[in-house]
Amino acid sequence: MASYMSAGLPAAHDGASLDDQIRQLELEGSILRSQVDEILSDVTQRPPQPPPPPDTPTFYDSSSRPHSRAGRSRDQSRSPYRGNQRSSSVDAILAGPGGAGSRPSDYHHLADSSAEQHELDTMSSKLDAQAAAATNLQQRLHYTSSASPLHHSGYYQPHHQQQSARLSRTEVLLPPASAERELRESREQAEHLRRELRSAHDRQLREKAELRAQLDGLRARLMEANGQRESLANQRAREAAAQDDLIGRLQASVEALQAANREQEAALLETNRRLDTAKRRQFGLEAALADVRGVLADVETRRRGGRPFVEGEPVSQQEDGVLATTLERCLQEFSAEIEDRLRDIGSLEHELSESRRSFLAEKSELEAAWQRRCSESADQYEAELRKLRDRSAEEQRRLELVAEDARREAEQLRSKADSRSSRVAELESTLSRLIDDYDRDRKAWESKRSALESGLDSTQTELAESKRLREEAIKESALIEPRLKSAEAEVEELKAERDELSEARDSAETELHEVKTKLTAKSTEVAELRALIEALKEESDSLTKEQVTKALAEEQQYTQAQSRSLATQLAAETERCELQAKELQAVKADVTALERRLADQSEERLEIEERLSASNEELRHLTERLRQRDEEVARLAAERDRQYEQEAGRAQQLASVLEDYRHLVSLFEDRSGQLAALESRGRLGVAELERAAAERDSLYLELKDSRLEVAALRADSEAARVASGREAEALRKRAAELAARLKDTRAELALARDALKAKEEAEEATAAAARRHQAAPSASAASAAAKKQQRRQQQLQERRLMALEADNERLVAELDTWARQCKEATNSARQAEAANRRLRAQLAACQQVLRQQLPQQQPQAPPQPRRKPPPVDEGKSNGGAGADDIRAALADIQSLLGRRPADKEAVGDDEVGDSAGEGNGDADADGQIKGKAGDNRLQGRRRGTAGGCEADRALSPTSRRLLRGLDDKRGTSQQ
Repeated sequence: MASYMSAGLPAAHDGASLDDQIRQLELEGSILRSQVDEILSDVTQRPPQPPPPPDTPTFYDSSSRPHSRAGRSRDQSRSPYRGNQRSSSVDAILAGPGGAGSRPSDYHHLADSSAEQHELDTMSSKLDAQAAAATNLQQRLHYTSSASPLHHSGYYQPHHQQQSARLSRTEVLLPPASAERELRESREQAEHLRRELRSAHDRQLREKAELRAQLDGLRARLMEANGQRESLANQRAREAAAQDDLIGRLQASVEALQAANREQEAALLETNRRLDTAKRRQFGLEAALADVRGVLADVETRRRGGRPFVEGEPVSQQEDGVLATTLERCLQEFSAEIEDRLRDIGSLEHELSESRRSFLAEKSELEAAWQRRCSESADQYEAELRKLRDRSAEEQRRLELVAEDARREAEQLRSKADSRSSRVAELESTLSRLIDDYDRDRKAWESKRSALESGLDSTQTELAESKRLREEAIKESALIEPRLKSAEAEVEELKAERDELSEARDSAETELHEVKTKLTAKSTEVAELRALIEALKEESDSLTKEQVTKALAEEQQYTQAQSRSLATQLAAETERCELQAKELQAVKADVTALERRLADQSEERLEIEERLSASNEELRHLTERLRQRDEEVARLAAERDRQYEQEAGRAQQLASVLEDYRHLVSLFEDRSGQLAALESRGRLGVAELERAAAERDSLYLELKDSRLEVAALRADSEAARVASGREAEALRKRAAELAARLKDTRAELALARDALKAKEEAEEATAAAARRHQAAPSASAASAAAKKQQRRQQQLQERRLMALEADNERLVAELDTWARQCKEATNSARQAEAANRRLRAQLAACQQVLRQQLPQQQPQAPPQPRRKPPPVDEGKSNGGAGADDIRAALADIQSLLGRRPADKEAVGDDEVGDSAGEGNGDADADGQIKGKAGDNRLQGRRRGTAGGCEADRALSPTSRRLLRGLDDKRGTSQQ
């Protein structure tokens, strides 16, 4: 059995190594699965792109190329041909023969259409800048929330590329060239994805080959275990052969006993022959009787101060008949003394049994206390684990609540978009009413002007000029129509290219899906291999156990049969010996009574002496055993103290484990706080987007001169609805990322649970080793097992501590980055708010002055037929500027406002200003919230402010004069 145990140890070690290798394979599979999930999340986290409007970016590169609508609007607004043509047409209309002509309504319609086109271009540039700011904000949130290296390598663009992309928006780019560049970039990205998929496939093949090699190693180890099992069977066969040899030796001893019996029979015959010589030796017996008398006399002298056995008759004076009584009394005294000593020995044995019983009771109490402590610790661990499960369920519910809040916010955004559409309809009605009022005023002014011009005789010339102008307008419209058709064709081509890019994206997603399916197949294959290994292991263990039990049972049956046969042989030989002894006794009965008595007395004396020597030897042996038991009791007491020390060490270890558990719980709570902070940041981002949408709606209030502006507002409301859907999708992705972090936290808790389980196994192994040590001392093996378990626990604790330190460092770095970004965003927001307030004040003053001057200048501007308008004299008073100069100044100011994307809160008429003031009254209080939108939007505002300064330098002299006059008036009013 010892040899079987010694041979079974390597098999157990091999099983442990197989389990370790299987766990390592599972860990590698989980790492591969996480990498592929990161690649898939890199693709799937990007929202599905609907057919974008002309002013929105594409899926692949939204920051490195200009928008199609923005490019077209900029090209159209900056085209020298179109700008010169528009200005020349307006000047011709305003400075034609007769000033405004005899039909000012037609001229005014053409001037209004050109002004509306100019305002549409400026508004398009504003919307492009706002869309770029929203896109940069989304990218910033996406890049800061993501931590995957593959994601950054696949879609992240450096800051200098973003700057170059933003600078490239100010250039004149043709749509076909940008589409080709987009197609080329999309193809490069698709090729990059294919290379990544190919590398993942190669890595999968390599790992599969490694797995096969490991399986071959496991098969080799299994064959080695089978060889060891065969060697064990051979060893058992050798032991059976040794048992057969022992049985043969026992049979030889039986034969030797039979030979001895035959010798005893020969000795009996020799005794019969010597009976005759016994009579001759009678005198020797008498001499022996005299010797017995002398021995009794010696005993009598040593007995209690020399007191004789029979009063008045010492042994030396007794007759032969009384000598037997004296010898009997002497033997009785010897037997009484032996009984006393036996009683002493019995009392010692009773004390020994009591001490053994107390030792067993103490041992059982210690085992019961140990089991109770283990059960209590297990209950505590189970309670802690239940608490952890409850907490994880609560976190899951919190995540569901966050997702529900995101959906609710998306619904609110949709409702806001609907309310905005209704608001647009109201604005449309308001605009139509204002246009009607403006038309009535203009008609009244034109009636006055026609009354003043009725006396002139240039009607026919003006009619001819008006016809010529109408023909020129028709020619211009004919020239514009093919350009519009070409633009529509370009739009169709861009849509086709967008469809091709979407197809390429779908193909990449299908390839990634195939990789995912392959990975799942590989994981299932690993699980099947593991199950196969477990089945092989269980089968080999069961076969080994069955063979060992069968061999033990056969050996036990064989030894029992041999022992029974030997016992029967010994019983037969014993009966023969007893029969021979009876015959010898019958022969000896023929001897005389004296010889029998003397022989009996001599035998009894020898027996008494032997019993005395045996009792002394037994007493010495019992004394030695008592000394050994005392030493064993002392050793057990020392062992008990050592076990108490070990229990104290285990209690310290459990305290350290509980401290680690509390640390993990605190870390989990910190993670929960960070999760709440991230949720609040997401809500702040949504609030910032809503604020941006409100600012954009306030900009829409400036477009009140045409129904085309109402259509643009509707398109912008649709874009806001799409943006709200994207933000909801971003919130869902954020919730998924938080769920992934919760999964990581659960993995850490699982590691802690495994550590606790390993510690419990170590404690159970230590307890088993202690029990084996009590049964058969093997302190070295128990200490080795305890050291091994301690090393494993230390390794697990070190791994857990390293993982926690890495998480803490990463969180600290993220917090520092967020704090720095928030600080920069706050400063930039404050600067932008100051610039906005300054520009709003200037705009309000300009509009007030224009409202005051425009009614005054309209009656004072008589028509100048067939003459050019007089040059502007900057030295004149406030009444020196004409209606044309005022209109030009108003157009310059509106273009200035259109070029400043930082000024998102324009002030309109009294009615529109009241409605806009309700939504933007708390701009100062929300400055810090706006600052958290991201660096990209702030940089856009800075560039917008710089562009506004350049626009100030590009104003006409009349506009500069008006602005200087406004500043002078503001200074005088302040003084």
